[in-house]
Amino acid sequence: MKRFRTTLCFSLVLTLLLSLLVSCDTKQDDPKNEPPATSDLILAEDGKSEYVLVYPADATKEDLRLYNSFSEKLREVTWYFFPMQPDSEPAKEGAKEILLGKTNRPASIQAYDKLGENQFGLFAIDGQIAILGNFKDGFEYAADEFIKRFGDDKILNVPSDLSVRNQCELGWGSEPFSNLHNIGGDDPWVIEHEGSYYYCWSSGGVKVAKIDGLDNIVKDNGKQVFSSGGQYHNVWAPELHYVDGEWYIYVAMCKGTSDNAAHRMYVLKGTSQDPTKPFRLVGQVTDPTDKWAIDGTVFKYKDELYTVWSGWPSDTDGQQNLYIAHMSDPCTIDSERVLISSPSKGYELVTTGPSVNEGPTALVKDDRVIITYSGNGSWTDDYLITAVYCDTGDLLNAEDWVKLDKPLLSKGDETYGPGHCSFAPAPDGSLWVIYHANRRSGTGWSGRSVRIQPVEWRDNLPYIGKTKKTVDFPAWELIPGKEVTD
Repeated sequence: MKRFRTTLCFSLVLTLLLSLLVSCDTKQDDPKNEPPATSDLILAEDGKSEYVLVYPADATKEDLRLYNSFSEKLREVTWYFFPMQPDSEPAKEGAKEILLGKTNRPASIQAYDKLGENQFGLFAIDGQIAILGNFKDGFEYAADEFIKRFGDDKILNVPSDLSVRNQCELGWGSEPFSNLHNIGGDDPWVIEHEGSYYYCWSSGGVKVAKIDGLDNIVKDNGKQVFSSGGQYHNVWAPELHYVDGEWYIYVAMCKGTSDNAAHRMYVLKGTSQDPTKPFRLVGQVTDPTDKWAIDGTVFKYKDELYTVWSGWPSDTDGQQNLYIAHMSDPCTIDSERVLISSPSKGYELVTTGPSVNEGPTALVKDDRVIITYSGNGSWTDDYLITAVYCDTGDLLNAEDWVKLDKPLLSKGDETYGPGHCSFAPAPDGSLWVIYHANRRSGTGWSGRSVRIQPVEWRDNLPYIGKTKKTVDFPAWELIPGKEVTD
């Protein structure tokens, strides 16, 4: 009887195990039983869950101080101990990992690749959490954001597509956005179109990124829309424009040579209504002189299309002027070039070497056409932004253009060489200028980063004032805390 009971119990247990296995197999094959997109992770409920904080094996002392600080904050909230270990050591079997900084774990590497320059992020990838920051304040803010997400209930709600990605700036303790550590870049061109913002720059050709707004100018999602393909060199200052229902990019390039003297303006045309899709090369945009030309821009005034660019008066370097011409269509100039500005004011003749007027951008205010541009050597601290304007409507009459007596923006407030700007409206309708500048004196072309600040209108002229270390944004959520979901 005892043996029978033992055999019966064994049979029941075996049957139960087999039924569980079949049930598990059925669960895996049934698409209705796929895991939800959102999961709740209990971080520290009476010690029932075990987590490991993993940090890079090559972490510096400063890194370790940050990671330990985060660990302490986490323990304060959860009343639970989280062991820390370098990424060179395998995690304990079954332990969940929170990845701090750029570890060698695949999820961490994948998350880091999602970041642009000078950004921080908080990501959930393949069931792991990665907290990344390019410098101290960025990591600390990401860590605080992580802790805030589960709070006192000790449950972290982690969507599978979680992505908090921010510019990594100074001054997270206050609301203003810092202009001192923005994304690296030259000749920034930002355009707003039907509520969307696009950032355009040169990189082995031309790249375009759809960005979340003026406070989130990034390169991490940039698409290569045109490749120079080895035939074109020194690709400079592309500008993205929407003209007569089509996308165009105007860009300076050297064809078949790297010699600066070969620079001419070219136009690319979009292949769709999405400017992050490929563009095709239409050809050169030139007036009858076919002289050296860079920094071309286009604009409409009273339904007529015009282009303005920086060019040499002759075939040799030494002076850059601004010229305007009429266009019959977005790819064709149909007039002579007209000189509207040459370096003539004392404030734009400060530097030695070639005298420079370049980087023109058009603004139209009522019946006034304003061409902002940069003066002085672009390689110097004294690079600046100023303007000429025309009130008569006769834009091809050189005598009708008037130059400002003082610049719109020049060096100051830990900002050197501000120049080559574009303009875009904020969601509340206010106008903002996007420009590049250097934080440190003497760093020239290599030290540039992208800045933004608001523009006022005074007597139908743009007023920028002094360069600003911090700016307050209107009508949208202030950084820090702006979330972008991939």
